[in-house]
Amino acid sequence: MKNLQQTSIDQYNRKVKKFNDWLSQKKYKRITFKILRQYFVYLRFTLKFSEANLHAHKFAIFKSIQEYYEDKHDYKTVAVFREFFRSLEYRIRPAVLDLNQLPTLKEVVQIMAYASQKEFCLIFFLYITGFRNHELRKILLTDCKVNPKKTKLTIIIEGKNRKRRAVTIPVWLYSMIRKQYAGKVYLFESKDNKPLQPTTVQFLVREATKRVGIKKIVTPKILRISLLNHIYYSIPGISPDWMRERFGHTDATRERWYRLFTNKDNAQFSKFENKFIKEIKKISGKRLIA
Repeated sequence: MKNLQQTSIDQYNRKVKKFNDWLSQKKYKRITFKILRQYFVYLRFTLKFSEANLHAHKFAIFKSIQEYYEDKHDYKTVAVFREFFRSLEYRIRPAVLDLNQLPTLKEVVQIMAYASQKEFCLIFFLYITGFRNHELRKILLTDCKVNPKKTKLTIIIEGKNRKRRAVTIPVWLYSMIRKQYAGKVYLFESKDNKPLQPTTVQFLVREATKRVGIKKIVTPKILRISLLNHIYYSIPGISPDWMRERFGHTDATRERWYRLFTNKDNAQFSKFENKFIKEIKKISGKRLIA
């Protein structure tokens, strides 16, 4: 019985040590919920741990955290971590890895070709810029600057984690957005001159998708992830630094799946963008794009 008990303690200590070693490797100085989720994704999809093994790690790490805070008599923090571990769902795959459910380039073209002009402006903008829902809704007209040649328009915003992003779009798309949304302060405004609600953005994307008959779930985030994948297959040599700037990534682990990119740049993306517009024109004719 003593040997069995000692074995259990040793296994517990090994799991805690593994977690501490991972924290040191990543140079994390404190434990947050985001870091804990990253660790379980690492165990699940990189090390291919079984659910039983994950459950054992979950128990060991929580007990270690619990002992640490109980020694400080901080029972409130213990309760918060207990609730977190109770709700931690490590079976779900990260969205960027679930490629089978993403719309293909042809399906994205179909959605835009048969959308209303108001839907088209929004969906095309979301897709070609890779903006997140909350980033799109806070774009001010003062953030938009036309380049000297008046063919492209640059939008500079502060995105997620205060990451500054600069993205270019065609001037004709900007003109169409201004005509459809007639914003006075924001680029995308509702009728009461306020930023679009997040649910409104999702609704417009969903309705256009249903109209075409595509059964896949398409949201602003899915459009962003789809663009990442379509770039990956269309321009396999584009620079990771360019991708970081374009999509506002700050965490290197979120770029690991396109780390094989080498040294292409904006010119390559412009070719992709032009090809994409041509595909839409083939279906929609002049109904949407002048």
